[in-house]
Amino acid sequence: MPSDDETNSQIQAQVEEIISAGALGRSDAFVRLLRFLANRAETKKSVKEIEIAIEVFSRDETFDVTQDSLVRVYIHKLRTKLDVFYRSTDSKYSERLIIPKGSYLLQLEKNISQSATPSKLISFIGQQQFAVVILSLVVGATGALAFNYFSAQSQTKSLAISSPIWSPLAESDKALLVVVGDQFIFSEVTQEFEQLREIRDFSIASSLDFEQRLNSNQGFAESHRDFGVRYLPRALAPALKEFSVFGSTLQDWQVITASQLDEYNIEEFNILYLGYYTALNGLAGLAFADSSLQLHPNGNLLIQKDSGEVFVGTGQLGSGYRDRYIDYAIFRKVRLESGSTLFALMSARDPGLENLASFVFSTEGTAAIESGLESPAEDFEMLLEVSGTGQDDLISQIRMTQQ
Repeated sequence: MPSDDETNSQIQAQVEEIISAGALGRSDAFVRLLRFLANRAETKKSVKEIEIAIEVFSRDETFDVTQDSLVRVYIHKLRTKLDVFYRSTDSKYSERLIIPKGSYLLQLEKNISQSATPSKLISFIGQQQFAVVILSLVVGATGALAFNYFSAQSQTKSLAISSPIWSPLAESDKALLVVVGDQFIFSEVTQEFEQLREIRDFSIASSLDFEQRLNSNQGFAESHRDFGVRYLPRALAPALKEFSVFGSTLQDWQVITASQLDEYNIEEFNILYLGYYTALNGLAGLAFADSSLQLHPNGNLLIQKDSGEVFVGTGQLGSGYRDRYIDYAIFRKVRLESGSTLFALMSARDPGLENLASFVFSTEGTAAIESGLESPAEDFEMLLEVSGTGQDDLISQIRMTQQ
């Protein structure tokens, strides 16, 4: 059995080899994190999350580990990078570095061949897919067919993520934050503060907007209250379903609402926004920065700045309506000053948002977008028209792509 000094020397040597091989990518944060864990491994004491936040990421003692997942996200991504490194050099190392789950203590363990252990196979299958495999074995042929269909769908959808359009998701060292646009709702009340009705006002999109209206309008302040009601568009459920299949190869992503977003999130994460134009909140300026399209204050009408062409949703979907329904949705990719990338999927109505998600998360959609771009890896915007005479016959077609 090697001595503690020999073990520590092996850990330090492998750390430097991993860094020299470029296995940690372009981010200095992962280099700092791995070296910090290697230095602390000599003490054989598990490292606290707050220690990592302070020593590696320059946070102060007020950092709240229960509210901020910064350290956990980086540790999870570091584990993934280590796994990738050792898979690519499987025969070279008899021992490998690990960070055991539930601990931040860097250790050495025997490097077992990937092909020799069934449990290793599980790590390559998403947890949801693995559950379906087990279910298939239990229920027999029907379950197996269901798994084959799910797996095929997942493989087909996940191919889209290999497009240069989505390169920041696959190559960036930053985790992904999925931001869903929640709508601010306030209430009109009687003098006894009984609720009369709920109101959605495009000019009041946040608690701050509401406070400013209260302070500037005495009559409004006497008859309106914020009871903490926030609504999410119906289209978000199918849109998130499309994304979850599309992003099945992504391990590091989480979901918050637009009202929870702050500047720290924008600096530390790549952002995927899903929602209405009117629910962008703090992302509004970024999502429409340098855009060729201008959004009317009513939240439904788009204007081409150069030509003055107007794109406005018309018609209604539902029983008894036979006029043609039209909706417009925007897909934007914007590189931010922080080095993060913003992907914004926006529309005025549910059909536009739902069909936009289905389009951009598909191999066919990404190929169609790429064909209209000189450099898909760079910033761009795409305007999608969604039209038809009923919910089941809506079609999507690109009206404009621009870089």
